[in-house]
Amino acid sequence: MASSARKRKPRVDEATRLARSILPAIQAARGGFTAVDIANHSDGDQRHMVRSGEKRTIRRRTHIEKLKAQLHLEEREAAACEWYADAHAARYDTLGVTASYGERGLSGSMDFDHLPSTSEQAEAVAQFEQAREAISPPLRLMFDRIVLQGWGVGKSTQFMFRLAARQLMHGIETFVEL
Repeated sequence: MASSARKRKPRVDEATRLARSILPAIQAARGGFTAVDIANHSDGDQRHMVRSGEKRTIRRRTHIEKLKAQLHLEEREAAACEWYADAHAARYDTLGVTASYGERGLSGSMDFDHLPSTSEQAEAVAQFEQAREAISPPLRLMFDRIVLQGWGVGKSTQFMFRLAARQLMHGIETFVEL
């Protein structure tokens, strides 16, 4: 008796299908896209999509979303990494570079410090430093390079990155509501 093997159509991700229809083939082959609802339905911004009735489009995944998919991070770990990157960015938003004369004012040499211009920035700096201390020192540099600078994660560093993300998550949960 010959078994009738049912041929299944390979499942194509919706975001990949949309990317192939919108982008050149070389860009669509790279992946890293996610399908999202069109957020702005005004005539001024997206005339073609409004007239054609399209309701979904694609956008590139953020680095944290790629890490979450690649490393199978939990929601809270990914949220902690996102918070860490946002807190780092917030500490440098609209900073005024101010000369710090300090004790060397008479010698003529100056140091330049990044001083926060608002109380929210000062709080972001304090929270960022407190969260950074939650990550063990041997893992801190690797974690900063991956989350803040966008470096990739190799097979040898996956476990260490997940460990650092978990340490950060537990550290943040002590003083911030995610």
